[in-house]
Amino acid sequence: MLETVVYVGVLSVVVIAVFTILFSITRAFTNARIYSEMEVSGTTAMERMAREIRTAVSVDEGNSILDDANGDGHGQLQLNTTDDAGSAKTVQFYFDAANKTVNLVDNAIDKGALTGDGVEVTNLVFRKWDTTKSSLVKIEMTIKSKKKATTTAEFYDSVVLRGGY
Repeated sequence: MLETVVYVGVLSVVVIAVFTILFSITRAFTNARIYSEMEVSGTTAMERMAREIRTAVSVDEGNSILDDANGDGHGQLQLNTTDDAGSAKTVQFYFDAANKTVNLVDNAIDKGALTGDGVEVTNLVFRKWDTTKSSLVKIEMTIKSKKKATTTAEFYDSVVLRGGY
């Protein structure tokens, strides 16, 4: 009888330890997936914006919201650029407040969100600096996970316009 009680006690400790380890592994995997989703979404959006800025001729300041002018972190950037055939076109990046995404408008055609479904953009700011020889656009973006609201990531990039050097 005493041996049975000891075996049940030892088995209980082992089972509790196994379940604790399994829950920890599951939590770690979930957190890794959340961080990965945020990283992929933020990096994809930043790379697309940087590529378009780099190839742009100029920034249309009249149709852009720069330097957090509204004070809400909902920026907008419109670029004057050219297509593959050399024809003039515009590219616009804007904060969609309803969906909390960064969206792309390519030559007046809304291409939709650049950020993924699992994240929300909480801040998008464009800043423009001009010197006598160049123009630079700095992008600041903060995103948070929809699955874990306390998890956020900040992204920054600075890009010189093609015609600016």
